[in-house]
Amino acid sequence: MLDAIGLFFTELFSMGAFYVTLTILLVIIVALLIVVSIALFKLIKVQRKTLSSLFKLANSNVVNDDEEANLVDDSISDTDTTSLSEEVLPEFDLGLEEDKVVVPKKTIAEKYLLLSDKDKSYYDDIMSYAESLPSVKRSKSLIADTVIYGRDTIIKTQIKQGKVVCMFITANAEMKRILKEEKATVKEKSTSVKVTDDKSVETVKTCIDLAYKASDEEKRLKHLKHLAKRREDRKSKLQSN
Repeated sequence: MLDAIGLFFTELFSMGAFYVTLTILLVIIVALLIVVSIALFKLIKVQRKTLSSLFKLANSNVVNDDEEANLVDDSISDTDTTSLSEEVLPEFDLGLEEDKVVVPKKTIAEKYLLLSDKDKSYYDDIMSYAESLPSVKRSKSLIADTVIYGRDTIIKTQIKQGKVVCMFITANAEMKRILKEEKATVKEKSTSVKVTDDKSVETVKTCIDLAYKASDEEKRLKHLKHLAKRREDRKSKLQSN
């Protein structure tokens, strides 16, 4: 009788220890899940802050198109040209911020549609004249309409505040050649003309002719230099034989 009672209490104690152990394991699992959830939440929060900082930094490096246009208008008269020391920056606001809707700037094609009929005729006349030159190519991007001759830009046209603005590279071909031979750094500047009347259209056409002739002369000098080098190489080869 005493043996039976002892066996009963032994089994009862074993069952209680099992349930206690199971309860402890469940508590540990729940605690681990809570810790993992908190860690994930903090990681997501840090990533959002990092992305927000990057977007704000990108926005701070973009120059506003209207401010750039004001600089062009202040630096040039209706028919006069002024040297500009910086290339025109892209006209798109790339900045992104949380809870902010960014409206992209108009492309040159969209700005063209907003021009007056007179300004459209100026634009078409200038670009057609430049494109008619021998061996040139016309390239149109989102912000500019460009005519190139080989690697040289003959004219770069943009639309600023409802007006046609044409830009030219003013470096002299001979000067560039001499500087390059001396291994000096050549910094080219651009000259801008705001087209407002028939006279300024003719000014632009004259600049186009000058730019084309300068580029053509540079190509001729390069060709002559190449021929001279070939003659020297041939002469050296004959002497060595």
